[in-house]
Amino acid sequence: MKLLYLLMFLVTFSILQGCIGPGISDFEIKLSGGYSVLRTEPNRVIISLQEADDIFGSPVVGTKVVQVGWNEDYIVAKQVGLKLDPNATNEHMMILDDSRTNFYILDLNNKKKYGPLHETSYAEQRKKLKVPNDVILRNLDELR
Repeated sequence: MKLLYLLMFLVTFSILQGCIGPGISDFEIKLSGGYSVLRTEPNRVIISLQEADDIFGSPVVGTKVVQVGWNEDYIVAKQVGLKLDPNATNEHMMILDDSRTNFYILDLNNKKKYGPLHETSYAEQRKKLKVPNDVILRNLDELR
């Protein structure tokens, strides 16, 4: 009987553990100026400004951020859109839509956001703002 109670407790605990707090694959990458990359679901990866302890504002760059680079003056980001997965059994499963790629530049000194930009416009805006060459886009997995 004790074994049955222990088994019920362990099953209940493991189910509840997935419902409380951040998931095991969720993460935060701190950037400059109080901004962070936040992953709260597999396809919900955003850049947001931290307003207080564990409180973030609305996304400055929405889902799905796939690359980011920064220094004390600029944050650059690559965002890829999402589309329904035609092969999924769940009608809400999303996959990356490479035809919807955007780039963003956050000018931290002037508090300005440039984007969404196409790749050519992004390169031109980088030159215009004189974003240093060492601020390069890197995959998020490299930064965690």
